[in-house]
Amino acid sequence: MTALAATLEASQSARSEPMERLLLLDGNGLIYRGYFALIQQPLTTSKGELVTAVFGFTNIVLRAIQDAQPDRLAVAFARSKLRKTRARPTHRTTATKSAVIES
Repeated sequence: MTALAATLEASQSARSEPMERLLLLDGNGLIYRGYFALIQQPLTTSKGELVTAVFGFTNIVLRAIQDAQPDRLAVAFARSKLRKTRARPTHRTTATKSAVIES
């Protein structure tokens, strides 16, 4: 039994009635962690596409589900800063040089 499972078991036994378990995961953090956990042995598809982060992320999520056995699961992802520039390609073109340096 892992430390996470032991902690969940202890907190569950202290309650009089069972509660549903929600497992909330930081998606961006897990992708980052999954990528760098396997950085020495990068994984690629037959086309040469790097899939290390996907493989690492999937393994971490599956392990968390196995250990915690949640009733519900949610993975949260932060929005990318690139989205703003993609939505408005002229975002910085009208700014003055001093405004670009300040921001």
